Amino acid sequence: MTHLQKPPALKPGDTVALVSPSSGLAGEVDIEHRVTTAIQRLEQDFQLKVKVMPHALKGLDYVQKHPQKRAEDLNNAFADPTVKAIIAFIGGDDSIRVTEYLKPDIIKNNPKIFMGYSDATSLHLFLYQHGIASFYGPAILTDFAENVSMDDYTTHWIRRTLFDDAPLGNIPTSPYYHRFGLLWHERTHHTPRPTIYNHGYEVINGHGTATGQQLGGCIEVLDRLRNSTVFPDAETFKDKILFLENSEAPLSVPLLAAFIEFLGTSQILKNVNGIIIGKPQNGEHYEAYKRTWQAMLEDLNLHDLPVFYNASFGHNEPKCIIPYGATASLDASNKTFTIHDNACE
Repeated sequence: MTHLQKPPALKPGDTVALVSPSSGLAGEVDIEHRVTTAIQRLEQDFQLKVKVMPHALKGLDYVQKHPQKRAEDLNNAFADPTVKAIIAFIGGDDSIRVTEYLKPDIIKNNPKIFMGYSDATSLHLFLYQHGIASFYGPAILTDFAENVSMDDYTTHWIRRTLFDDAPLGNIPTSPYYHRFGLLWHERTHHTPRPTIYNHGYEVINGHGTATGQQLGGCIEVLDRLRNSTVFPDAETFKDKILFLENSEAPLSVPLLAAFIEFLGTSQILKNVNGIIIGKPQNGEHYEAYKRTWQAMLEDLNLHDLPVFYNASFGHNEPKCIIPYGATASLDASNKTFTIHDNACE
C-alpha cells in the first residue's frame, strides 16, 4: 500500500494561493473578468483569503517561456506558512517542464492541498512520487468562474473533500452536465450554460467489487508522460483503482485504442483492481469509446476487471474531486463509487 502524506483540511479564514503551472491564460486581458469572479467566490462563498502568486498573471507568452518561474511560484506557495491550499488557474500542455525545478524537501516539509486537473496530471504524479497526497479537481478559470454561479455538485464536493476530515463516502454522478463551448467572452459571462440530463454510472466490464488506492489522470497527458521521470512504473499500479478521463478536444478512437494497448502491454491493466472513466466532454464519442474499451479488454482477457464509465470528474462541469492515494471501491452490482478515506486531516 502506498502511503501519502495528507494535508490539513481548510477552514474559513485560511489563505489559498493561485498558480499558473501550465498556461498563462489567466493573465490575458479578455479573461480578467473570470479571474475576478473566481476570486470573489473564494472570498465570499468559501470565506478564504486569496494570494495570487507573482508570475501567475503574466500572460501566455511569459508563462510558456519561463517554466522555472512557474516552479518558483509553486515552491514559494508550499514554503509560505500562511498558505493552506494551492489551486491551478487552468490546464495547458507542458507542466512537466516545471517538475525539474520543484524542490521536494520544501513540499514534503509543508504538506498542503494542491488541486487542478488536465495538464496538472504531471504535477500530481510528481507529488505522488514524493509521497504527497493531492487532488484531481476543480480549476479556477473553469469551475470557480462558472457563468452565473458555481454548480451545487462542485461546491458540495469542494466542501466535503477540502474542508472536512471525515471519510468521503458514496460519490454519485452529477445529475446534469454542461455542454462545453459557450465562449468565455465577458458579454456572455452572465449567460448560464445549458444543462443536460446525466445518467448514473455504467458498468462496461467486469463484475463484483474492486477496492484500491486511486491513481490516474488525463489520458492525453499520461500518454505524453509515459517515458518521463514522473510516470509510475507498472508495479506502482498494483492493486490500484485507475481513474482516467480525456480532455475537451475529442480524443480520436485510434489514439484511445493505442493508449489502452500501452496500458495492456506495460502490465498496468493486469495490475490494477478496477478502472473508473470520466464522461467524455459533451458526451462526444461516448459509445465509440465504450466499445473500444470493451473490445480491447476482451482481447486482453480482462473480462473480470470492473470498469465504471460516465464519472463526473476532470473535463466535466460539474465535477467531484479525486484524491490521489485515497482508498476507493467500485461495486459493480450496485453501481456505486465510494471513497472510504478522508482526503484531509
